[in-house]
Amino acid sequence: MALLNATRAAERLRVSRRALGRKAPHLEASGNAVRVGNRLMFESQGLEAAYAAVTEVQISNAQQAEAMAQQEAEADAAAGKIPPYGVSKAKREHFLALLAQRQLEQLEGTLVLGEDVKRVFFEEARRSRDFLLNLPNRISAELFAAKTSGELAIRLEREIHSCLVELSNGVEYKLSKLAEGTNA
Repeated sequence: MALLNATRAAERLRVSRRALGRKAPHLEASGNAVRVGNRLMFESQGLEAAYAAVTEVQISNAQQAEAMAQQEAEADAAAGKIPPYGVSKAKREHFLALLAQRQLEQLEGTLVLGEDVKRVFFEEARRSRDFLLNLPNRISAELFAAKTSGELAIRLEREIHSCLVELSNGVEYKLSKLAEGTNA
């Protein structure tokens, strides 16, 4: 078992001696550090894993403490008390970051307003209804000229297909314009 002094252990972990010193009691409790006289010596084997584990536990504890503080602040806010400045500032920063993220997504075209999408689909549904209702008037003469039922079916199918293609292209075009940020 090779032992390292605090300076060598800190160099190996790429942390400051002060940071290592703060975690030393935890490392000593886990058996990865021993006291030799007044000095704390660190076991070289498994030091990185032990330091990472202690760091994870401390981060987890800090997150739990932060969550508890957040719950207390929310309870205080519900009771009508003014939350502490740090909590208010953290909330403000969080929501400003969310707002900035949404604005970026909107600029990139990955986020569009729901009301714009509803409007586009309403317009296209109305257009498709009108298109289909006008279909008999538009092709009745052509259908009347058909000699067989097979010919009639082919002409009707071709016309319905062209209607659907035109409608789908209209929806796709309008949605792409929305994503680009221009009016559809």
